[in-house]
Amino acid sequence: MGLSKEGQNDGLRTVLLETEPWLLVLTTLSSVLHSVFSFLAFKNDVAFYKARDSFAGLSLRSLALNCFFQTVICFLSKHAPW
Repeated sequence: MGLSKEGQNDGLRTVLLETEPWLLVLTTLSSVLHSVFSFLAFKNDVAFYKARDSFAGLSLRSLALNCFFQTVICFLSKHAPW
């Protein structure tokens, strides 16, 4: 049906039926909270750097390392098997 393969729907059904409902709700809630906090942190970072006139007091090493970490996270999330 649609773009999914035959066995994929059965696997999803099995996971949903064999997992405790409270565990599914807890997982969904934690995922939603993580997304909200990630958005708020990004918004705060943009506002912080937008308000700065100079980068005095900020380490170039920490800026480069943070940029590297964000690049790795972005790469891993784009190429995840799910």
